[in-house]
Amino acid sequence: MPLPLLDDIDIAMLQNIMAKPGQSISDIIRPYLKEKSETALRMRLRALMLHDYIKFDPGMGKVQVFPTSKTKNHPGRINSVHRC
Repeated sequence: MPLPLLDDIDIAMLQNIMAKPGQSISDIIRPYLKEKSETALRMRLRALMLHDYIKFDPGMGKVQVFPTSKTKNHPGRINSVHRC
């Protein structure tokens, strides 16, 4: 599966997830709700999950989001190679 092109919002969300693993989906998307709809932001997170950048952990109550080893091991790759 080809890697997606990441824009500034995708990169910012990934950096946020790496800085604070275990946040809820709503906490991650909240800063970007003035720019994009909630549905669009949730779809972006789902795309990042499908491309193995993040994983969802359906804990007690809220779904927590964590970076995968792919994201943790290649943070520079997120910032430069796949930018739109």
